[in-house]
Amino acid sequence: MATSSHPATFSSNRLNRLIAATGAQTYLEIGVWRGDTFQAVNAAHKVGVDPDPLFAWEPAHRPGVDFYKAYSDDFLGSAAASNYQFDVAFIDGLHEYQQTLKDFLGVLALSGPKAIWIIDDTYPSDMFSALPDAGQCFSARREAGLESLAWHGDVFKVVFAIHDLFPGLTYRTISTGGNQQTVVWREPRANYKPRFRNLEEIGRQDYFGFKQNLDILNLLPEDEALERCIAGVLRTV
Repeated sequence: MATSSHPATFSSNRLNRLIAATGAQTYLEIGVWRGDTFQAVNAAHKVGVDPDPLFAWEPAHRPGVDFYKAYSDDFLGSAAASNYQFDVAFIDGLHEYQQTLKDFLGVLALSGPKAIWIIDDTYPSDMFSALPDAGQCFSARREAGLESLAWHGDVFKVVFAIHDLFPGLTYRTISTGGNQQTVVWREPRANYKPRFRNLEEIGRQDYFGFKQNLDILNLLPEDEALERCIAGVLRTV
């Protein structure tokens, strides 16, 4: 198993708990950045993808660990990606709805029947944080006299899309223990009922639309959300 003594993050703690409880073997991380989470995750085979990693990624290539210095679109559409079937994936690339949705769909096609996906940054902290452009977010904050650098983008719309378009997937959004993240797994949802007319309407949602449709996120405390996921995955065995 590819293990590491790298200090844990709240993300790696969640991922390691899911991997250990479900017996997952293959792990994919899109948007590795500084490598903190990637290096702290324990899985038999880990794959990282990032076009501009901010850590010494070359030594990451070792038995049980592959790293691709590439854009997620290029990797997910490549012959290399077709060699994998991922059990757990962490999607933390560009904080923008359309790109994150593309990443999710690409990973979905490479995932097994017991797969789990965690999508980062699905709960914007305010209307500035929900802007899809980081520069606009920081500029607007400065003009408002605010010091926070929080930026989540409009990734929350991906949860809206999963809610409306994937009745065979169940999800919960973690509300405690660190940054809010949405954990998704294969389990049919009861009482499926779309909220929006189409993807265009989802794409038009802003922070205020997010707040008006907050119930779609299915918020739960961390322990409850992870246990719900684990139970759902184990039922598919």
